Amino acid sequence: KSAALRLKRSETDNLELSASLNSAQDAHQVVCSQLKDAQEELSSLSRKLTELQQDKVAIAAELEFCRSEDAEVKLQEAAAQKSAALRLKRSETDNLELSA
Repeated sequence: KSAALRLKRSETDNLELSASLNSAQDAHQVVCSQLKDAQEELSSLSRKLTELQQDKVAIAAELEFCRSEDAEVKLQEAAAQKSAALRLKRSETDNLELSA
């Protein structure tokens, strides 16, 4: 009778352990699935970050080009103003010489 009770307890323990193992395996599958989803999301975000970094570099280069172009235009405008001022000065000097 005692051996029969131990056998029955052992069978019950085995059933409980089997149920626990199945539950743990189910939880493991859920975690693995979540991990796979997180890895895919991370890959997607990494690609987006790379694209944004490339956009940033392109924008910085375009901004630098615009700044240099703007500086060149300002230099040309300053040179034109200086040239016009020199022509005006010469004209005034010529007029003074002619009137004298």
